[in-house]
Amino acid sequence: MNAVHNNHEVVIILLQNYVAAMTGGQDVPDLTGLLKYYIEDTAVVEPADQTIIKSLLETKLRSKGISVVIARARCPMF
Repeated sequence: MNAVHNNHEVVIILLQNYVAAMTGGQDVPDLTGLLKYYIEDTAVVEPADQTIIKSLLETKLRSKGISVVIARARCPMF
């Protein structure tokens, strides 16, 4: 929110594993909708595809403004 308010140029990478593993494996909220509301340049990727992630990050690092990359995969412990 602060980056949006202050018009920063930043790439934010959110690792989303669907569970709060440190506290018992509870479900966690999906922030994708909230992020897309505030930051139009939001992409969701599967971390297993490293070629796509590399290409996406290279593109995002060259772009102006705020970019968000959500790497989404279930924690293998749960």
